[in-house]
Amino acid sequence: MPRVDRHLTAPLPVPLTLAALEGWIQDADEALKRAKIAESKKLLTEAGVDPMPIPLAVLSEVEQVKACVEDVKSLPTEMKGKATIMLGRGLTKGISEAQAAIEALNGLARSLGPLFELNRSCPEAITVILRALPETTVGFTAYMKTALILCEHLTQAIRFGIRIPASIATMAELESELIRFDKTHREVEELVSREGVGARNSPELRECDLTGAISACEARCREIASEKNSLRVEYDALARRLAATGLGSAQAPDTVRELRDTLMEMERRLAERHRELIKTLGEDAVLLVNAAMAGELPPGQVLDDSRLGQAIRRAADAGFLIKMEAPNEGH
Repeated sequence: MPRVDRHLTAPLPVPLTLAALEGWIQDADEALKRAKIAESKKLLTEAGVDPMPIPLAVLSEVEQVKACVEDVKSLPTEMKGKATIMLGRGLTKGISEAQAAIEALNGLARSLGPLFELNRSCPEAITVILRALPETTVGFTAYMKTALILCEHLTQAIRFGIRIPASIATMAELESELIRFDKTHREVEELVSREGVGARNSPELRECDLTGAISACEARCREIASEKNSLRVEYDALARRLAATGLGSAQAPDTVRELRDTLMEMERRLAERHRELIKTLGEDAVLLVNAAMAGELPPGQVLDDSRLGQAIRRAADAGFLIKMEAPNEGH
């Protein structure tokens, strides 16, 4: 015979017959159920769950309902909103459905531990990610995978001192921007390594927001590419000058660092050759050779016709080829 709270039931019937006792027990059981249902409704209402759609048979399981509510309260604050929705939806189908949903939420919360650790560094980003939490357990696996990938990207951004702007409103937008940054940062790091220009050439990202960091990486890639093009142009010019003085040059190197080193060596060789030519040919002939490299003659005020003729003679005697071409029509 169940224990009965005397405050919830009528006194024992008099006279006490078997039929009267059975009726009294049934009334007492109904009174207990009503009390449990009322308590469950109170618990759920305080937890933010509408008890109206939940079957009375479920509400009468007050201890289990209470345990479910307590489990929701124990979840991280950022998950409680969706957990409350899932609790209410699960209870409409039964206690076991609600318990399974909350157990899945607890498992997800444990898996997302590394993400919660970033909450102090980038709370807005974590809020965006948790706002995208599915309202059914069906999407948990895919969500968890994406959330943990974003956690890795966020950890990298925090390490660089990058700020995650509060203007990013959705998980998809956050994912897109973080992947863009990861791609551009890897590109610049690979370029810096490949071109041998040193870590000091990596972009400064501290205190940039995510968009600014992406722009900084893209700008650094353009700067390195521009420098490489300039170095190649300079290499070609020095190679022609060396050739004009009778010296050859190797094929242009492939990297920025090699180009820098090669240009210094070419300038050293050219200066040395210049000194040698001055000793053997004289300054006038060297002026002639240098001007001829640009397809010109030294100005008359620098080298008059008499000295120019002598310079041409010395250069020709030293083995330099004097080449003349007919002017283009109209010149």
